[in-house]
Amino acid sequence: MPWEPYHLDTADVEGAVSALLSRLAFGLDVVNRVVWLRGDAAHPFHPAGRPAERRDCTPHLTISGALGRAVYWFRARGVLRRGREWDAAANCRASPPLAGWRRVPAEAVAEALRAHLRAALWAYWPPGRPTGHTLIFGATGTGKTTLVKAMLLDSPHYVVIDLTGEYAEWGRGAGARVAVGSISLAEFGREDLVRIYLWAVAGALGEEASLSAVQWGMLQQLPLHDPAAALAQLRHMRPELSAAVLAQKLSALCAVYREGLGDVECAPWPHLTRPAPPAQVYDVSGAPNQLVAAMVAYGILLGLFRWGLPTGTAVVVDEYHRIAPRAPGVEDIVETIVREGRKRGVRLILVSQAPSDVKAALRGVVHSVAYFRLYGDAAAEAARTLNVPPHVVESLPTGRYLAITPEGPRRAA
Repeated sequence: MPWEPYHLDTADVEGAVSALLSRLAFGLDVVNRVVWLRGDAAHPFHPAGRPAERRDCTPHLTISGALGRAVYWFRARGVLRRGREWDAAANCRASPPLAGWRRVPAEAVAEALRAHLRAALWAYWPPGRPTGHTLIFGATGTGKTTLVKAMLLDSPHYVVIDLTGEYAEWGRGAGARVAVGSISLAEFGREDLVRIYLWAVAGALGEEASLSAVQWGMLQQLPLHDPAAALAQLRHMRPELSAAVLAQKLSALCAVYREGLGDVECAPWPHLTRPAPPAQVYDVSGAPNQLVAAMVAYGILLGLFRWGLPTGTAVVVDEYHRIAPRAPGVEDIVETIVREGRKRGVRLILVSQAPSDVKAALRGVVHSVAYFRLYGDAAAEAARTLNVPPHVVESLPTGRYLAITPEGPRRAA
């Protein structure tokens, strides 16, 4: 019976060690990061492709300290000693050697495996991409966009809310329909407009500048389809201070804004006065400020979800941290897509720079998360989720990621 290579489909070090020690024999390939087994193998073992020829391999048996670069072979001793002693050897082949075996106590084998896998279990994970609703985190320039583009090419339909312009350029080159992101406030009902304003203010201006209960009540009374009329009405609302603060926030919607003695002049930005044509990539990078960008992004997402998206559509929101509402109790359309999208066959992909950019409630219901290189507190948080040392996250090469998915842990191929 031939020896076959396997990945370790688990983030649990103790579970991996127990699974290995339950075998009569196994090989741990430290060079190619696979496990060699004979016979049937169930979880956490995951079939792997046969690795290339081993390079930089030094077949020296070292069990007491850190494992070197070799294929380490272990076989349990006879029935009476099963579980108490093992034979160990090292080589650079896909099958155990005929000679060079050494008797080793079971405790020493377990501790050597445990020490090695604490540092490197992630390297034995199966390669694969995240599936279903997905969060993607990583510092700038670490490869997030490249992964998303590859995922989009595998999707029958996709829509991208592009806050940076990077996907727009790619989409034009790929023959996708690209449109400048814009909405018409006049096409939304009052209830939807209130939601869009609330999400945009909470996301673009941050939790500390979000709407107070009094401002929230005022907002619901305004003619929100017409920013000029809304600002004019605020001049006559009480309490005056709350009205003035709300007016200051909403004035960012005006390309031209002037206050006179008796009235307000507001010419809304064109991004809020005309709907964008149907497209695959909506380029919101030209929005004049964060509030307008958030209004446009949320308006497009709400419209698309209300009008219906084809089954199998992937919806991407790039640089989500720029518009994500962090105010307590504010659920935006992104969270609605997560809750209801699965039954509609719609997949959401959120891209941001750090886990803290996304509310814990949202992270709790999205079960595929990919981490590219991160630093500091962001790396520490990712490391806790992945069950790897923080330095692993901080040293991931560009284009490499580690992921937790419903199928188990995954890494970049």
